[in-house]
Order: sequence, then structure tokens, then C-alpha cells
Amino acid sequence: MKPRNKFQKQVAAAMKGLRPINKDQKGYGRESAVYHYAYRVKSGRTTCLDCGHVFHTEDGQTQCVCPNCGEYLRVENTLKRKHKEKGFFCIGTAKNDMQVMRIIMVSAYYEKGKPARFFFDEIVQQWLNDKGNCVYAARRRNGMCYSNTECWTLNSPLEIRTDSWIYEHVADCPYYPKSTVIPALMRNGYADNEHEVVPSLLFKALLKSPKIETLWKARQYEVARLFIHSSHNNVDSYWPSLKIALRNHYHINDANMWRDYIDLLRYYKKDLSNPKFVCPNDLKAEHDRLYDKKEKQRKEEYERLQRQYEAQRRERELQRLEWEQKTAAEREEVFRNLKSKFFGITFTDGLIKVHVLDSIEAYRQEGETMNHCVYENKYYLKKDSLILSATIDGESIETVEVSLSTLQILQCYGYDNQFTEYHERIIELVNRNTYLIGQRKAA
Repeated sequence: MKPRNKFQKQVAAAMKGLRPINKDQKGYGRESAVYHYAYRVKSGRTTCLDCGHVFHTEDGQTQCVCPNCGEYLRVENTLKRKHKEKGFFCIGTAKNDMQVMRIIMVSAYYEKGKPARFFFDEIVQQWLNDKGNCVYAARRRNGMCYSNTECWTLNSPLEIRTDSWIYEHVADCPYYPKSTVIPALMRNGYADNEHEVVPSLLFKALLKSPKIETLWKARQYEVARLFIHSSHNNVDSYWPSLKIALRNHYHINDANMWRDYIDLLRYYKKDLSNPKFVCPNDLKAEHDRLYDKKEKQRKEEYERLQRQYEAQRRERELQRLEWEQKTAAEREEVFRNLKSKFFGITFTDGLIKVHVLDSIEAYRQEGETMNHCVYENKYYLKKDSLILSATIDGESIETVEVSLSTLQILQCYGYDNQFTEYHERIIELVNRNTYLIGQRKAA
């Protein structure tokens, strides 16, 4: 990307003056950025992939030191002969009053019986000015590749790039101990990198945030690291309490617990400007006491809501039953107004007996017995429909629907809407007796 603002133009000009990484820096990257391996076969014959030396190790041994080159090795039981490893390390340097974090990718190629080959490629540079403003220079990246080590186009030039999450991600890597920093960082409290903070994040925070600078100078490293590494934690919301702790020379060893403790104090509306609360002698005991209290309240509230929910559920169930009873009575009344004049119609041929279903419950039983939808689809409320059941010895075999307007059979099915061996006989029997339905209809 072509430099656009003044800072980017300064970075583009300063990039040309950076020196290539030297032998000591390459040696540090070789030792810290990648793992070193020894391949062991079943007989115990072990080969150092760094120098090619062959020696013996015991079965089950996972680590060793090469007796030839002195390299610390991971032992793997395998018949493989080659291995490829990639990793990153970071070099800090000062250039034209700007802090530069140079991310180097180390590519290691191992092969049995041959010395290991190492290649070093600078892939990202993070430039910071004394105000904490940041510009990235990086090689081109394949956006469709999600591997941190395989996505870089190594033959592309280092150019000014827009911010990307992967630049911060790869910056979390071993930091060269002999790196140099700009005077502004020394002024803001930086002395070394022994506090497990990603240097690129630490430098940006020290230069940009006076609060982080204050915490770092006060040696509250745990608290500073918490707010530097956790983007969702806003130091401003805890700053009044932190000032009380600093003023009372209260050292916070467990920043996460202290933050949670302050949240509990805020929940219970305690005075966060009172050192008695903010600076407890036994942080864990006070934290656990408030946590247990809140957890007990939470459980009581949960149980109360459960009881309330159960009461509401029972009330809804009673309302549903009342509504169903009321609705069932209303349906039964409508059904009787429509079909009561046909109740009692029955006829037989000596074997098969056909009768009119005379209640909604009879429709339900017929539907369950015959596994069809005569009840679910509310045939009992259809004005032009009369349902009859054909039985043998009291057992339903087919259900018949007759049209009240035409006295024609609309459908006649047995179990699961299938015909039975008596189907034609039932049809003939019903057709011979539809006059009975006509007589009731005319009455």
C-alpha cells in the first residue's frame, strides 16, 4: 500500500535503513522459535536431526541431549526421515525515534543424516512513535489460508499494510533479549521483558495509556498485564479503586481475583473509595465470602423463580383444563344439534352391524382404534357428514362417511386407511339402508 499520511511516509523512509538480522539474532531464533527433534527406531537407534549424529536412547524416553552438538531434543518414535518446522521470534530495535518490532519467521528443514537447514524471513514490522501510534509493514498474505506459518508470500516485498488480527497474533512469540528500545519507553517505565507481556502490546500500551504507564511504574505488573491482554477489560472502570490501592501501597498479586472482588463490591454497593474494602488483608477470604454470599442469593432467587414458574404453570394448566372442559361441552352441544336426529340408526346383514357414532368420545375411540383422522379432523362438526362404524362382534372393522345432502358414501376405510376383506359387503349394506338416514333427515 502506498504511504498516505506523514507517519506512514516516515516509516517507509526508515524501513530502508534497517540492518539485516545478524548471526546472534539468528542463533536465538534457531533455539527459541522452533523445536529440535531426534528420531528413534524400535532398536533404540536415535538420530539427531540437527547434526545427524546417531546414538542410543532407551525405550519410552521422550527427551534427550545430543552427545555431539549438545542440542536439547524431543524424541519421537518414527520411521520418518524428514521433518519441516516453522516458528516466529521478535526483535525490538529503535530507529529514528520510533520503536520497531521485527517479526522473523524461522523455517527449519530436518533430514536424517544431514545437518539441519534454517531460513529466516522477516514477515511483519510494527512501528510505534512516541505517542503510541502504530503502522504495520508486512509481506503479502493469502487471505484464504488460515495457517499462521503458511499464509505468507515470502517473495513479496515488505510494504505498509492496514491493521490485521494476524499481525498481533504472530507477535506473541519469543523476544530477543538484547533488543533496544526508544527513550520514550524507558521514560514510561520499561526496563526489561521479564513480566510475560507480549512486547508489541506492552509498548503500545505504555506509550498510549497513562494509566498503564502508572501501573507499570508502580510495579503492579499483574494488573497491567490483565488490562493489556484482555481487550474486554476497561481499566477506566477500575481506575478509582486502583488509585486507592496505589495510594495505600497495596500490591495486587492476583489481578483477576482482585478485579472480580471489586465487581462484587460494586454489586453490593460498597464504598469503592474506602481502603478497608479496596485493600483487604486477605483478598481470597474476602473474595470468597462475597462470592459465596452472591451465589447463595443467586440460588435463592433461582428457587424463587422456579416456584413462581411452577405456580404459573399449574395455574395455566388449570385454565387449560377449564377451557378444554368448556370447549368440549360446547362442541358436544353443537355436535348434538347437528347429528342427534340420526342417533340410534343401526342395521345388519347378520354378520356385519353398522351404527351411527353418537358422541364425540365415540369419534375419539374410533379414530384411535382405526388409526385415522376422523376425530383429529373434527368430522363430528361437519354439517354434511355422518360417520358410521361397521363392526363384527362389537369390533370395528371399517369406518364409513355418508354425505347427508346426497346420501352417497364419501369414503369407507379400515385400519390405517386400508380396505378390508369385507369392504364391498359393507358398501352394499350401507347403500341398501341409506333410506333410514333419509327418513331421519326429513323428519
